[in-house]
Amino acid sequence: AFCLKINNIISYLQIMDFPDVSFDDECCLRVFDQEKCKRSSSLASDCKLLVSKLRDFQEITSTLMANINTIAEDTECKKLRTIGLRMKLDNMQRDTQRATSILQSRIEEKEQELDRYQTQLERAGTG
Repeated sequence: AFCLKINNIISYLQIMDFPDVSFDDECCLRVFDQEKCKRSSSLASDCKLLVSKLRDFQEITSTLMANINTIAEDTECKKLRTIGLRMKLDNMQRDTQRATSILQSRIEEKEQELDRYQTQLERAGTG
């Protein structure tokens, strides 16, 4: 009697031009076509998988960006240190050139002084 009433309800719904009404494999009343329900369920499952993969991708990219930022900061520190060392080296080279120039001038002065003394010595010896 129960099955008869359900069949009558299904017949009535079909006569009233309702969508396909049927029972699925789990004996649940379905208004949609069973194939559409399976596709819809499959789509929902695929969407959940996509969301999960997007979360994983976001975590990976966040970690990657954090690593890149750390490397960028380290590189910037090393760059500034290198610039400082280069400036120090340039200053040392200028100081060395200045000292060399001063010493060269002293050498020339001493050579001139030596020449004067030798000239005075020669004059004193001949005179």
